Amino acid sequence: MAPPVSSLADDIAAYKPFAEASRAEPSTEAGLAPDRSQIRGSTEDAARTINAQTLAPTSAPEGSVPSLASRRRARRLLPWTGPFRFFDLPYELRDRIYEFVLVHNERLPVPIDMSPSNPRLVAPVLDCFLTSKQFYEEAYPVFYGRNTFRLFPMDGRFFSKKPLFVRLPPHYRASVSSLELCLGRGWTSPPKTQAVTPKLGLSDAKNVRKLKIFIECDPSHEVFQGFRVDQDFYTTFATRLLKAIMESVPSIEIIEFDAWPSVKKKDQLMSRLLQDTRRAGKRITWGSNRGWRDGEEDEDNRNDHNDETYLMMHRHSLFAAVA
Repeated sequence: MAPPVSSLADDIAAYKPFAEASRAEPSTEAGLAPDRSQIRGSTEDAARTINAQTLAPTSAPEGSVPSLASRRRARRLLPWTGPFRFFDLPYELRDRIYEFVLVHNERLPVPIDMSPSNPRLVAPVLDCFLTSKQFYEEAYPVFYGRNTFRLFPMDGRFFSKKPLFVRLPPHYRASVSSLELCLGRGWTSPPKTQAVTPKLGLSDAKNVRKLKIFIECDPSHEVFQGFRVDQDFYTTFATRLLKAIMESVPSIEIIEFDAWPSVKKKDQLMSRLLQDTRRAGKRITWGSNRGWRDGEEDEDNRNDHNDETYLMMHRHSLFAAVA
């Protein structure tokens, strides 16, 4: 007759886990349990001692045979003293870790743009790509696919330089899902680099679903009279740029608008941009900075600014234009 198979409770009692073995009284039968003097050292020494003795049973019923699954469950209760095997984790957990490090990281700028601080802030985060080929293949789609990348640089050192998107390899551009277009700066003479050309690489951006547009100022406002080229100059430039982006990246589904408080929906620049976006059949959403909502116009007194207030808010833009 085959020996009876013990239950999990019997196995736990028979193969005492380390936490219990360290508190157990020494057995009077030789070889049934580790001697307490042998496990007074470090946790690692104790684990090695128990493993060496294969967790010999102290109270197993005579003739019982622990199941293989029960023995494995009992062994999991021991402290692990070897190296941590990251790729033994399920992919879902590894993905959460990648996102925590490469997206929800307070060191990373939002959005990611050409900046003098990139070697200090962004580059150290991406050092993890050098861990292994598998780590790299799993991590880079998270970084490039879940962060927002500014299409044209806004930092003064790189304002007229080659954009970051041009510098990315094609497989990185193909992973990007969110872009930002910042409008308003350089409204008297936009740099030549702010143009949609084949060199920009938008033909590779087949997974972009969202375009964020942030407007710093609207030069069509009357306070810019005497500084701007003409009232329609920058509005025409911005609307053509938006149309070219939408044509080059047909995968865009959502366009999010945001702005500084001085910019209003009813002004010329925002009105034209919204009109072209609706004609293209894109869904419009609103950013958190300006606080716009669907169906609301910003004609209330709290958002209206007289010329003097508008001039004070955009004095840096005006001074840069006449410098």
